[in-house]
Amino acid sequence: MQSECSIPENWFEVATGFKQGDVNAPLLFTVYIDTIVRVFLPSIRHLGVKWSYKIDGHIRECRKPDTSSLSWIFMYADDIALVAESDQVLQQALTFIDDTFIQRGMEISVRKTQIMRLASTASVAPQEVAVLDPVGFHLRGHILEEVDSFKYLGSI
Repeated sequence: MQSECSIPENWFEVATGFKQGDVNAPLLFTVYIDTIVRVFLPSIRHLGVKWSYKIDGHIRECRKPDTSSLSWIFMYADDIALVAESDQVLQQALTFIDDTFIQRGMEISVRKTQIMRLASTASVAPQEVAVLDPVGFHLRGHILEEVDSFKYLGSI
């Protein structure tokens, strides 16, 4: 980084990045996180949940949806939510994304990461109950907390 004086002897190295609250920090983080997402996007793009819908002005009578999209990651600033069709797929995506972050100098917080399953064992067919992982989800050898609800962007 360069000081007010443009003489090279007055340059100094910055090893910690921008301070929290710096006006440049959000832009720098956005560029950085976008670069990381572009690395793992092709590998896990197919792992999301398919949403089917119809846009015809009849919201209450949405029969025979004709449009669909695949959602697998929701991001806002440093909050990230992943969705997947199964436990195994979510664990694969989580591990792959974590490895990608670590390779680029970032780390997913084990303490802040929570798992929420939307399907209860009561709504799962008996032959599928054995597929649910009794140990739970893990990240770098740590078991992740499972919750019934969580706040995303300040909302439940």
